[in-house]
Amino acid sequence: MTAYYCDCYAGFSGLDCGNGPLCKDSHICENGGTCKHIGDNAVTCICPAGFRGNKCEISEYDEIT
Repeated sequence: MTAYYCDCYAGFSGLDCGNGPLCKDSHICENGGTCKHIGDNAVTCICPAGFRGNKCEISEYDEIT
């Protein structure tokens, strides 16, 4: 296992510096999703189990018939 340390730019934090200013609006991701920076002006939502979509807005439970 390799240990590493990220020296984040101002305004960014976290183990991989993925927490940044675009994620300050806690309502970007729905249903408990976690916002992560993936570029200068881009974010993605890491969805919890049972949810998907750009903002974790789609419940996989609703699709079960």
